[in-house]
Amino acid sequence: MFRAAYLMDRGPWYAKPFVDVNVTHIDRDSVRETGGGAANLSVAGGSETFFSVTPSLEIGGDIDRGDGRIVRPFVRAGVTFYDDTDQALTASFAGAPAGVSSFLITTDFDDIFADVEAGVTLFDGDHATYSVTYEGRLSEDTQQHSFFIKGTKKF
Repeated sequence: MFRAAYLMDRGPWYAKPFVDVNVTHIDRDSVRETGGGAANLSVAGGSETFFSVTPSLEIGGDIDRGDGRIVRPFVRAGVTFYDDTDQALTASFAGAPAGVSSFLITTDFDDIFADVEAGVTLFDGDHATYSVTYEGRLSEDTQQHSFFIKGTKKF
C-alpha cells in the first residue's frame, strides 16, 4: 500500500485528505475435492493481481478534558475504485470421461466501494489509551461492517 496525505491542522481540529493506492496479489494452489466420487471437483491453481485507489477525507480533533485526559474523535469517508474485478477458476470433474475438457468458473465483485469509518480514542494521561472504532465498506452487492475495541496500558 502507498499513501499520500496532507494534514491541515486547525488548532485542536484537523482535516486530512489522502489517497491510498493498493496492489493485492492472490496466489491459489490447486485443490481436489474428496468424498463425492465422480462428482469431485479438481480445481487448477492460479494467481491474480488487483489494483485499487481510494481517495478519502478524515476529520478529527483533540478535546482536552483538563484532567490529563484527551479525547480524540474522528470520522473518515472515501471511495475505493478497483481496476478489474473478474476472477476465474479452471475446474474439471474427477470422474469425467477422457476427452471431456475442463470448464471455467467466473465471478466478479463490485468495482466501487464506499468506505466509512468513525471512532474515538481516550488518552488517559501517560498511562493508558482506549479506542472504539467502526469501519464499513459498502457497495451495490456487498456490505462489510467491523467494530474494534482496543486498549493499551503502560507498565
